[in-house]
Amino acid sequence: MLESVRADFYKGAATRGVNRGAVEQVFKLMEPFAEYGFNKAHATCYGLIAYQTAYLKANYTVEYMTSVLNAFRSKEEKVAAAIAECRRLSIPVLPPDVDFSNLDFEPEGEAIRFGLLGIKSVGATAAESIVAAREAGEQAASLQEFCERIDLRLANKRVLEALAKVGALRRFGHPAQILLALDDAISGGSSAQRERAAGQVGLFDAMPELAGAGIPALPHVTEASTRERLRWERELMGVYLSDHPMNALAPAMQPYVGTFVGDFSDESYRDETATLGAIVLSIRQMVTKKGASMAIVTVEDLTGSMEVVVFPQVWESTKSSWIEGEGILIAGRTEQRGEEWSVLVESVVPWEEASRLNADAVRSKLTVSSGGRRYAKRSVAPLPNGGIPAGMVPEGMETSAPLMPEHAPAEFDAAVAVEAQPAEPLAGAMSNPDPAEIPAGAVLHIKFKARQSVEETIRAMEIVKGELRARPGATRVVVHIPQGGGAQLLPMEQRNGVAWDAGLPAILRDRVGGDGIELELISPAI
Repeated sequence: MLESVRADFYKGAATRGVNRGAVEQVFKLMEPFAEYGFNKAHATCYGLIAYQTAYLKANYTVEYMTSVLNAFRSKEEKVAAAIAECRRLSIPVLPPDVDFSNLDFEPEGEAIRFGLLGIKSVGATAAESIVAAREAGEQAASLQEFCERIDLRLANKRVLEALAKVGALRRFGHPAQILLALDDAISGGSSAQRERAAGQVGLFDAMPELAGAGIPALPHVTEASTRERLRWERELMGVYLSDHPMNALAPAMQPYVGTFVGDFSDESYRDETATLGAIVLSIRQMVTKKGASMAIVTVEDLTGSMEVVVFPQVWESTKSSWIEGEGILIAGRTEQRGEEWSVLVESVVPWEEASRLNADAVRSKLTVSSGGRRYAKRSVAPLPNGGIPAGMVPEGMETSAPLMPEHAPAEFDAAVAVEAQPAEPLAGAMSNPDPAEIPAGAVLHIKFKARQSVEETIRAMEIVKGELRARPGATRVVVHIPQGGGAQLLPMEQRNGVAWDAGLPAILRDRVGGDGIELELISPAI
């Protein structure tokens, strides 16, 4: 945006007699501010809010975290992150319970009680009915008595099943018992409510000392497994609350795990290889421009959750390995976009399979293509003719002030705009885009198609950036980015080169999809 007014700024300063050197110096001072800046009043407001937030968290920690949980109640990932923060701060988050929970999350001593509205299938009117029945009298002595007291038109069977699965009815019995006895309890509760509405008084209403005598005991049944109960918690509350399935898997996975999700707050992990051990939370399948299937998978370990990206070739060969709720070992390369981290998956081993193999066999399956490769250091000698092949210099570009792409992502911050120089055609231009070997001094040119949208271009640039950073080496790289509505391409030499291999063009084309980029390898005159 700032670049678009450079010419007007220079022209205006010149008409006022300002020295050009001073103008250039002032403009250079403004450039970093253009990346993200705002006025002092705005900054003051941000600073005050940050101070107030930090003060509340430090001095009223339980109340603050309760407010955070209520603010993000409808967003599962935010709730899970807030509960993880509560655990870090040693604040217990108590499970939902019809005897203690209200609608929202609420402080309970030095702990936080899970609110009824945080449970899927439990609406506001149903939760209000449950709280009102509790506040109207003593605790219900049995499941059927509980059903007699609440409004079953609002808190129906679906609501009660959800409450049973998350343990909110645990005082009456364990979840498996409750689920089996629910039909009879609802039937008995409905009959009692109809009788009261008709003005009838039953035997047990007239003789309180016999209350509960006519209610059948809960069936004797094996309690649901820990795995099943955790699955219910995750499904209905969006978080593992009473336990975490990784607690059972983590010790056995430890020899193969080199990275934890929580480690990715450290920028030193950018563009590194990573091996994770995690639980699969959700799978979102997508279709590329070429019609190939890929997936974005959310995984979680004991330190947090994140998305991993499974591109078509890997997805095709590992599709059966991704099962929600199951453990998995993942190897790939890390990628950071803004504040979000992900792993670009290259190989996986389902934990069920890994547990049957010996350690060497598991490690041999967890491979990353760039792992262990030695890369040559990049020469810093200048490129002849700016490294730009003939016919690729945008017409009319002023060499004194090369344009920068208006929408270029921060990922290309290492790039330097190459000034347009009168250039003779470079001898030996290689039209073959997939050479197996590369002559010394060759330059890889990557052109982003001007016909695609800005969003598509940015996505393609991010993908290319990740691949280039994952393969540091001696081959120079110039990227060409659409300018001025796509009519021009701005050449930008990357400060870091790439380690060439014959498979790189195919990888880039497959990941970008369609015809979003062109690759050309230019060798110097011999």
